[in-house]
Amino acid sequence: MSQKCAIVYEENPDSAFTEAIQEGINQFNQQRAGNYNYKKLCLSLRDAEQKIVGGLVGETYWECFYIELFWISEPYRKGGYGSTILQMAEDEARGRGVKQVFLNTFSFQAPDFYEKHGYRVFGELFGFPPGYKCCFLTKNL
Repeated sequence: MSQKCAIVYEENPDSAFTEAIQEGINQFNQQRAGNYNYKKLCLSLRDAEQKIVGGLVGETYWECFYIELFWISEPYRKGGYGSTILQMAEDEARGRGVKQVFLNTFSFQAPDFYEKHGYRVFGELFGFPPGYKCCFLTKNL
């Protein structure tokens, strides 16, 4: 190490901290793998009063689509909204040149939903959380 540094535990980091780390990763990655072509992909489900009752948050980059968050409020489940949102998100991703999708979900959440839509499990963390597992899924578009 050329310079002496201090390592500081950041219990409540501000956005500047996160942005600095993200920018460092972005620069390194782009030097190695080329332009990200990064773009958010978000769809909301709103009731008659425009209240958010579900939605999907993801991002596309390097010809991949990562689904970060996907939730439908209980009263609106089983009504086809989840399938419709997922299809719309995949269609938008295809339009951006995406070749594959990936995500993670817990065994008590929605792995069966994703498998029904053509996703396959490529990894699992057992005991996370205790008594369950975290499932990693992917789908080629």
